[in-house]
Amino acid sequence: MNLFNVQDKVTHSTIRTINPWYGRKWFLFVAAAAATLWAVIRVGPRIPFPGAWYSGERWPYPSLDELQAYKRTSPVGYILAEFFRLDQSPLLVAFYFCAALASSLLIALWVWRELKGSKQRSRGFRIAILAPVTGVLFLTLGGYDPFTALGWALALFAWSSNSRALLAMAGIYLGFQHFEQSALMAVSLTLATIALRIATPNTKTSSGSTRYSPIWLLPGIIGGKLFLTVVLMFQGVDPLDGRGFWVASSDWLSFAVIGSVNFGPIFMYSLFASVWAVVFLAFLILEGSQNRILLMLAMSIPVLMSIVTLDHTRVFVMMTVPLVAIFIVYVLSSPRIEVFSPLPILIELLAWVMVPITIQGTSSVYVDSLNPLDMTIIFLRQLLGATPLIGG
Repeated sequence: MNLFNVQDKVTHSTIRTINPWYGRKWFLFVAAAAATLWAVIRVGPRIPFPGAWYSGERWPYPSLDELQAYKRTSPVGYILAEFFRLDQSPLLVAFYFCAALASSLLIALWVWRELKGSKQRSRGFRIAILAPVTGVLFLTLGGYDPFTALGWALALFAWSSNSRALLAMAGIYLGFQHFEQSALMAVSLTLATIALRIATPNTKTSSGSTRYSPIWLLPGIIGGKLFLTVVLMFQGVDPLDGRGFWVASSDWLSFAVIGSVNFGPIFMYSLFASVWAVVFLAFLILEGSQNRILLMLAMSIPVLMSIVTLDHTRVFVMMTVPLVAIFIVYVLSSPRIEVFSPLPILIELLAWVMVPITIQGTSSVYVDSLNPLDMTIIFLRQLLGATPLIGG
């Protein structure tokens, strides 16, 4: 009896000794903030093409040539910047920085929300914020990607709400912002959720029913594209100009494929970078060969698109934003992972040390320079107005 009492006291004392620091809210907040800061500074936030902000005219930029016309069909960021009159100022730099940060945090917040009740909840947030999407967004500040990622965050929350109306509304936003990527990924996401059987802690709604399929995004996506088409026609701009040029050009297509093949190993690494372990484990713990085939089919859509486009990694990462978020939840909530307690720690460790990179180009593919200190200093000077955005 006394022995049991002693053991009891030792056990509770040990628990009190172990739990105070890494289970406390303040520590979890600090860890999340550190992961967010590291995700940004390890790539060196940068504005690669500040001259492409078109300060001389307003959206839909009627004077764009056919090589650049695709930018008018991803308009949300440009429209907002013009609405707030940010035109080529440090405020515009801050605007794109905040957009990238907000979309990254929303995606990570969705993962955290889905892991409610799990011991891995905070770890899920950190892995999500360290995923390649954060790196890509801060490597390409000034582009439209943050607003596409924001659309996928809205789509994930709409899916969690189990509302077809909200899924359709998120789809309208995505179709207006980036129809091509969104339409293909609605199909890919649907295949993936079928393969994974939507196996997340919050799969069931309060009524006990399963969630609606992400395919309900598709009607909204089509509606959003139709709305954008009408707006462009009203503005006197050909709505068919843009990404169709790249599809119709066999030369650009062959250049893109050759570049992907020539740089195969680094191209493969860049696709998932810091979350390769998550993806590998998702396939490993998934039961049934049919489900694995279905998941591979879902992944083949963004892989194919990244091969045939010049912005190889960027396109893949932006298309797989919802897939990676679901993979993180699926893996960290799996009972098979809980059995091997060091495994989630290893997954997170790899997410901290494997730095996202992007490759782009034709047969002369190039990798974004990873000199984060210089890039961060330049960016801060642009943010403070010490370095001009154009001609600086």
